[in-house]
Amino acid sequence: MSELEAVNRYILERVQEGSFDGDSAISLLRKLNGVDPSKDIAIVGMSCRFPRADDYDAYWRNIINKVGVIGAFPEDRARDTGHAMKLKAGWLEHIGDFDAAFFRISPKEALSMHPEQRIFLEAAWTCLEDAGYCGPSVEGSNVGVFVGVDHSYPMDYVAHDAAHSLLDMTGSMSSVMASRIAFVLDLRGPNMVLDTACSSGLVAVHQACLSIRAGESDLAIAGGLHLLSDTDASFDGVESTSGVLASFDRNSQGTVWGEGLGLVVLKAADRAIADNDHIYAIIRGSAINNDGRSNGITAPKASTQADVILRAWRDAGIDPEQLSYVEAHATGTVLGDPIEVDGLSTAFARHTSRKQFCALGSVKPNLGHGVSAASMSSLLKVLLAMRARQLPPNINFEEPNPYIGFHESPLYVSDVLRPWTPNGPRLLAGVSSFGFGRTNAHVVLEEAPARRLPDPDPEHGPEHAGEADRTGAGRLVFALSARTDAALWQYVRAMHDHLVEHPALSPADVCFTLGVGRMQFEHRLAFEFEGRAELVARLAQLSTPDRHLTGVHVGRHRLISPNMVAQDQHDLTGSQQRALSARAAALLGESVGAKDRRQLCLLIVTAATVDWAATFPAAGPGRVPLPTYPFQRKHFWIEPEKETPAVVEPDALHPLVERLLARSRSEDVYGTRFEVGKQWILTEHVINGHNVIPGTAFLEMMHAACAQTCGQRQLELADVVFHASATVRPDEPLDVQIIVRKVEGAFDLEILSEDPDLGWVTHATGRGIPLTATRPPTVLDPAITRDRCDEVLPCDLSKEYGGFRFGPRWRNVTEILYNSRQEIFTDLVMADEFLADLDRFFLHPALLDNAINIGSEFLIQNVTHTMFLPFACKSIKIYGPLPPSFVSVQVIRNPIKNDMGAASIDVTLVDASGTVILTLEKYSLKRVNHEMFINSVYHRVGFKESPLPPAGAAGDPTSLAASTVLLIADHSDHAAAITAASSQLEAVGAKVVVAATDADLDAVFAALGDDRLGAVIHAGAFGRRSPRSAAELTAQVDAGTHSLVRLAQSLARRDSSGALPLLVLADAVAPVSGNQDVQNPAGASVFALAKVLSAEHARLTVGCVDADAEVVPPLADELAALQDGASVAYRGDHRYAAVVEEAQLETFPAEPVTIRDTGIYLVTGGLDGIAGAIIEGLSAGDRHPRFAVLSRTPVPPDPADWDAASAGSAAVAARVARLRALREKGIEVHPVAADVADLEAMTQVCAELRERFGAINGVFHGAGVPAGAYVVNTSPEEFDRVLRPKVAGTWVLEEVTRQDDLAFFLLFSSLISVFGPAGQGAYAAANAYLNATAAIRRARGLKSTAVAWSVWSESGMATAYDADQVRGVFHSLTDAVGAEAAVGILDRDVTLVLVGGLDHGRIREAGGSIGLPLSDALRAKLRMGQPRKQERPRRRDVVVLSSEPLTDTELAVANIWGALQALDEVSVHEPFSDSGGDSLVISQFVNALNEHQETVLDISDVYANPTVRQLAAYLDSRHAPLPPDPAPSAERVLTVEEIMDGLDRGELSMDEAQQLLERVE
Repeated sequence: MSELEAVNRYILERVQEGSFDGDSAISLLRKLNGVDPSKDIAIVGMSCRFPRADDYDAYWRNIINKVGVIGAFPEDRARDTGHAMKLKAGWLEHIGDFDAAFFRISPKEALSMHPEQRIFLEAAWTCLEDAGYCGPSVEGSNVGVFVGVDHSYPMDYVAHDAAHSLLDMTGSMSSVMASRIAFVLDLRGPNMVLDTACSSGLVAVHQACLSIRAGESDLAIAGGLHLLSDTDASFDGVESTSGVLASFDRNSQGTVWGEGLGLVVLKAADRAIADNDHIYAIIRGSAINNDGRSNGITAPKASTQADVILRAWRDAGIDPEQLSYVEAHATGTVLGDPIEVDGLSTAFARHTSRKQFCALGSVKPNLGHGVSAASMSSLLKVLLAMRARQLPPNINFEEPNPYIGFHESPLYVSDVLRPWTPNGPRLLAGVSSFGFGRTNAHVVLEEAPARRLPDPDPEHGPEHAGEADRTGAGRLVFALSARTDAALWQYVRAMHDHLVEHPALSPADVCFTLGVGRMQFEHRLAFEFEGRAELVARLAQLSTPDRHLTGVHVGRHRLISPNMVAQDQHDLTGSQQRALSARAAALLGESVGAKDRRQLCLLIVTAATVDWAATFPAAGPGRVPLPTYPFQRKHFWIEPEKETPAVVEPDALHPLVERLLARSRSEDVYGTRFEVGKQWILTEHVINGHNVIPGTAFLEMMHAACAQTCGQRQLELADVVFHASATVRPDEPLDVQIIVRKVEGAFDLEILSEDPDLGWVTHATGRGIPLTATRPPTVLDPAITRDRCDEVLPCDLSKEYGGFRFGPRWRNVTEILYNSRQEIFTDLVMADEFLADLDRFFLHPALLDNAINIGSEFLIQNVTHTMFLPFACKSIKIYGPLPPSFVSVQVIRNPIKNDMGAASIDVTLVDASGTVILTLEKYSLKRVNHEMFINSVYHRVGFKESPLPPAGAAGDPTSLAASTVLLIADHSDHAAAITAASSQLEAVGAKVVVAATDADLDAVFAALGDDRLGAVIHAGAFGRRSPRSAAELTAQVDAGTHSLVRLAQSLARRDSSGALPLLVLADAVAPVSGNQDVQNPAGASVFALAKVLSAEHARLTVGCVDADAEVVPPLADELAALQDGASVAYRGDHRYAAVVEEAQLETFPAEPVTIRDTGIYLVTGGLDGIAGAIIEGLSAGDRHPRFAVLSRTPVPPDPADWDAASAGSAAVAARVARLRALREKGIEVHPVAADVADLEAMTQVCAELRERFGAINGVFHGAGVPAGAYVVNTSPEEFDRVLRPKVAGTWVLEEVTRQDDLAFFLLFSSLISVFGPAGQGAYAAANAYLNATAAIRRARGLKSTAVAWSVWSESGMATAYDADQVRGVFHSLTDAVGAEAAVGILDRDVTLVLVGGLDHGRIREAGGSIGLPLSDALRAKLRMGQPRKQERPRRRDVVVLSSEPLTDTELAVANIWGALQALDEVSVHEPFSDSGGDSLVISQFVNALNEHQETVLDISDVYANPTVRQLAAYLDSRHAPLPPDPAPSAERVLTVEEIMDGLDRGELSMDEAQQLLERVE
């Protein structure tokens, strides 16, 4: 024993004998052992939700009463999910209940939120309230949120929703879970979700402690939660077969799962003590590690568990003999428990040989294994045990596990409830948690120090300790508030009960906590009192039904905006509330009398905000745990999609022809409703992700309907044509009709459905003719054909090919053979499990599909490398039903060659006896673009000629007559352009007013007076060219983007009605005929900004015109033809429009790049995600390049200095971690610190790189900063902040690398620059500059490429801010896919490439609009799935509340808002923001209103008129009907028979025939 250990032991012995007090001993021991008390972390708040315990008091009662809560799946959840889980577990109840109104979340958004998000949000609020830190003091402060979750088997809540909404994205993302409380309370500390499986919660606590010690967080919420998967997944060998979890017991059989949530609020202990906070315990130390290599990836390891415990003890600076309790991980598994006790014993053995002095326990036998919440159930158990100073019993423990040697261990199992006595100055305990992913954590907890109590009041006695405040000696004001009246009175009862149960609670502490630690809501109560007895009595009176209110002030208020009309005396504006608050502050300036105290209470309940902290002395009361807010929950649960059996209703005529709708002399009409999940032909026939009715199903439907009408099943289907596919969406059934028209000797057949946009859509037509010879004319021997076929055609229908995915019924092909005579032999056998289908289908669609299509399609595709699909058939003769097995003999009539446009095939189906079942004659397949069935991740911007519409087809240029056109341009730069433009516009009768780009536009508009403003033309970027200096760049930005921002903001302030044309004019922007066209990067930025303006402002019709170099186009005609968001370009006499084209990487010319091991590559923007993934991709294989990684965060160049630099900065620590991760993979990365937009600094950086490494080989420019505000709300400083790294940074990089022979100059742009979503003006403009720069450099012969990325799902800026609106139509990218794309693009000759797969379903929902027109090929792809227009919200059950009679417009607006937000009632006086009206919802609201009201509303109109009443009045003041649609013209069309004959004779091509068939009536 060392001298220090001997001294420690001596001090402890004196404490135990009572001769030395504990606090003095702790202070002395810390000094002797060099422990820094400033690193201690106090737990000042907690909350939980465990099975049968909604708060920690109920949780503790269950523990000490040995209550086990493992049981059957709760009935309420079975009703919600539509099924009962078989698993016995620790289940939470009522997880669908949530107080959405409290958090100002609409019912619709609440419904879309995963239950985990809702539970966490309420618990986080409760936890902060328990700590006394949920008031205004935390708003805007550095409060961190650290939450542990487990993603292994998540409860897929959104999957229950058949109709996904945009809110599902935020509602289901686990990252948003931690952000919810930060958003509500404006918490600005670190915010993260961690997943280390079972140890996630304790790891979150550890990370939160580090964050507080590093100074990142002043306060932190930390913990974990877990909800079980809604599938009965099992872990054999891990789970208990008996449903009992028995930790440390001989009969332990394994674990039992559980659910729950536990959170704590953490604060630096020295600060918490100084602030007199209530402290549950002190975290003395913590540690985490990983098992590394062991017997298996999931096998625990005793040595590393011992190591993490020892490290935590060292971090805590404790003598382990002081420990008196350890809460173990203890999952009850045969392997895990002995290993854990072994690890603990090994750790103790390093310090002591004492036996059985430390109690051991686990809460898992009570609750089950809560996975990511498990460690928090353990932590809270210890906190509650310390509070009670009791050691709780371990249930299900009868006889020790024989593999655990407790008698030789320092540990014993705590099996009965007993007092907890310390082994040192204070109680000391450890908590262990070990993750399934082998991340281990251990925390050391110390009993809280004694709290400072308020000094006794000498005048009023000890009962009134600390009660002398500025409201008068001995008098206090009790104030309580809530969102609703019901909650307020429930709160009052809870407060009374709590005071009765805690008689030692100081009234001063109560009032102080309620004042500084709780939010002040609308419904309020206040009264003055003296002493605890009066307070309890008053609350008792208020808790009774009749509520004696004498001396009690009760009130409510509602804050309204200044432009809202007050409905009663309770409505107040912000300025009125501030005036009341000022009066209250004046009253508190000095001691006041009884009259003033009553006045203060009245001000409080009226609406005054009181600075309660200022009303108490600095060394007075502190925060104490009190009842938390009584949430008024409602039930929110997405109704599960009802499972419909694959078999149709018993009374259906046929599985695909369900019922007869109408019958007359001339025709029968049959109907069928197709639903995904109902008919297997949909779930098993998927094209490009869409459920498509197969063409062979149409044949079966024709046959079945015709047979029903004529009474004969042997039929010929003649002149069959497949007109349009039929896609059925999961959220929208499709009603299909089959019409059988009776004609002489035959029946005309048509299959059609009604589309909301297209009207009636014909899918297939034909003619049914009863066969006179019902027996086949010949008998064939299929063996003859088989013998002639000597080549095998591979076919595996279990795999997806060409965008097609088939289900098990299609896996019926056993063999395909073919020969040079173009004969194909296919053998088909139906699987036994589907033989019952043959009783319901005459022509089984899956069998028939393979019999007539699969062989020929595969053979033709092998030769042509493209795809052919069915188009028509001259004759199908049906002699009998398809049997379980048969063969198909196909003969392709025309030679197979690469350029063939169509194939004509004869098909014969023969059974085993040689009897012909069915024949097809002249079955036609048409060539289709293979790319139509595979969605590429690559796209590009192309150009197609787009002449001006003919006169009268668009607007009339003469409409500008007698109006004023404002032209924004500078005389010094645009004299010739101003002259040309003015001349054109004056020629049509317009008056032209020219204003400089830096003009005061508010003054300009004021000077116009009553002049009618016909249009605005912004030409600030016209004639600009690549800047040659920084000053020139600044001037171009100001005249271009900044000038357009000033114009947009001035127009927003201008009171106007109707849509105002805004034409943005520039030149030399688009690479229509090549990169040489592009000379004006400033113009590209302006165009991108203009596209955003078109998305943000419905009252502006914004279009862009790109002129040929310095040639003014026909402006009057362009203004007449202006379409919102459109961009056109003039080159010579031709006019072009940009379109989005799909591309394949291979279509870009090869331009290989050699990645060198010498020299260095410069990477800007740090190592977040994108850059890091690309660096790894470029370093794959034998390549060993070096990278200089530039960011503004300085990191020492020498790795030996990294630890020291990381200690003082979290940003440096994060960057160092990423650098080390790459270096550990053998990648040489060197940190460089500089501002990429600083020319002088970057010149020095590049010089140093050349001196050190020899050469700069290439540049990756990924630097950028986030944006996310509407242009009208963006300040010049914010706009410049976003532009600087992209625009100035790119210019600087060009300047400083001019002397370098760069192999590439890769610019990281964004799809936002091309599509311009709302809220991203600065970011779009910044990235568009990069796109233009790449083209300009290419034209100079310098290899440069701009990559416009979609949203990165795992990293990058879009995961951290709201710049991912392009996700609406583009799929997000993973790091791996993005890195592969970047590496591939480097080897291609391409200037601008768009990377991100289009979401065709979302585009159809948006009506095909994505910000740019689609190419013809992409539009054809979209037509593969029938567009299904989403109906407007039309709920009729919204109750509209009003103090006055309602107008029709008010009713319409209220119903649209109520339906959008799923509200039961809507008040015409309530601001939209009070019911969840954030910017996303308001944008959807504006779209719905514009559609319903046939008007042009802007999002700013809703913000200016924030209630139903105000918005309806505004709409009524400017409503104007739209002109009627022009009547369609009629033309002569060919009949189907004429078209088929022309096709058969070769007079019509396949494309011509298809076009003619589309016009058949």
